Amino acid sequence: DVVEIDLVLAEHETKYNLARHTLKVIPQIESTISLMNCKEILEAGQSRFIAAAFGADDFLADFEVFRSESDKELDFSRKWFALCCHAHGVISIDTPYVQYKNPDGLNEQLEYLTSIGIKAKFAIHPS
Repeated sequence: DVVEIDLVLAEHETKYNLARHTLKVIPQIESTISLMNCKEILEAGQSRFIAAAFGADDFLADFEVFRSESDKELDFSRKWFALCCHAHGVISIDTPYVQYKNPDGLNEQLEYLTSIGIKAKFAIHPS
């Protein structure tokens, strides 16, 4: 998929007289197979990717694991994701914080994510 995306974007860059690799992509890592292949995905798309996003809810649904309030089941996955992103010079973006009425919990999670190398976090409106 990464190779195909690169080819399509290269065609558009040529069509619109843009320099090669002007158009960038942020891949979503949100399945068990994509997390296991994260290293290869990021390596293949390194010239296009400025960041990568971890989609925890889709990942856990694919993994058939329930998401707890503590997010402990995401610990290894987040660390692997952060490591892969860092190794390939890609900004790691964590999944949105779903307990939007708990700002203290968000701050605690941000401290933890920073400690394991995650560089950013998505924010969404809950409606």
